[in-house]
Amino acid sequence: MLMIQFQEALQRLIDRINTEGERVVLKINIDKTKVMVVSRTRNMQLNISVNNKNIQKVLKFRYLGSWITEDLDPDIKIRSRIEQARTAFTNMRTLLSNSSLNLMLRYRFVKCYIYSILLYGVET
Repeated sequence: MLMIQFQEALQRLIDRINTEGERVVLKINIDKTKVMVVSRTRNMQLNISVNNKNIQKVLKFRYLGSWITEDLDPDIKIRSRIEQARTAFTNMRTLLSNSSLNLMLRYRFVKCYIYSILLYGVET
């Protein structure tokens, strides 16, 4: 993740990374490289390219397991965690609904697997 205040500075940095990378036979993967503007100004134009190929501009992306949006909306992180916990719960539904398992054991499964997903990164 690179954070630069001005478009021209970002283009210069990308060009420098590309040049130095090519010296040691490393290439920037255009398909995996994205740019995003974090600003109060909506629909701001941003044209960054590598080897005359434009890098895709996105409105949100996942970084280290958390979603970042162009307006830094904190609710997207919460919604994402809830959805991940819901998916984990659904995947464990047969185990958790198994009446032959002790209720406390099922509770410990929920606490260990579901709560940990839901509460991951909540302190940040």
